[in-house]
Amino acid sequence: MRNGYNTAVAAARDLSRTLVHSVNATDAKGEGMNGTPMNIGVAAFGAPSAQ
Repeated sequence: MRNGYNTAVAAARDLSRTLVHSVNATDAKGEGMNGTPMNIGVAAFGAPSAQ
C-alpha cells in the first residue's frame, strides 16, 4: 500500500452499475483518510444501509 493513494472496483448486486476509481490524497504523509472515495461510492450507489 502506498500512503495517500486509494483505488477500488465496485458493482451493484445486479451488476446494473459498476464503479472503478483511483484517488490520490493531497497529503501523502497525513494520518487521516481521504473522504473522496466514500463520496464517490455514495454518489454512485447511495448511502450504505444497515443489514
